[in-house]
Amino acid sequence: MIGVFAPYASTSAQTADRYLEFLQDYLREHPSAEIPDIYKLIHQEYFGVGHYIPDSSSAHLFLTEELTSVSADNSHPLISFCGPDSIHVRVHLQRFKNTDLRPQLLIRAMLHSMKHTRNDTAAFAVQWKRVGEYIAARELPFTHREYEAFTLGVRSDGYPPVHHSKSYRIKYKPAYRVVHRVVFEKYFGKFIVRQ
Repeated sequence: MIGVFAPYASTSAQTADRYLEFLQDYLREHPSAEIPDIYKLIHQEYFGVGHYIPDSSSAHLFLTEELTSVSADNSHPLISFCGPDSIHVRVHLQRFKNTDLRPQLLIRAMLHSMKHTRNDTAAFAVQWKRVGEYIAARELPFTHREYEAFTLGVRSDGYPPVHHSKSYRIKYKPAYRVVHRVVFEKYFGKFIVRQ
């Protein structure tokens, strides 16, 4: 199906429900995900690629090395969304490698994405607090103690980017780049969303 998720025009309550549904769907697809993986997903939705590109030369080197190391695999979607408003997407390199899309164009899209990203720490903190509320209400399969312990560390550091959990890396072998959705469409056109 070809399509794009448009940002939701909704009340704050509806937005919260949409986010909960999005996270529950994500965990159904990634049952080995842990709290750091949920945090990372939401962090990428709010902050995009900005924290992950030291410079264009390094970005090109890292992408080339990773594309060499991964195997082409069509079982992965080309893109997946970082949040229900689909502001940012993960471009999965296993699938990307099996297309005619050019790596240099992906680098340009990543750099261009940095201009579109709002570094809104306050908004992110509000959304991360909602995750704690979902957990307290037993809507997500984590303990509130786990959430509080993790949050204490990242909050004191100003909500930095983090790595995927060890269990996630072993199970899913993540290999992707984060791009603003609008920029992805500009560089690569409309895209197919695997259902």
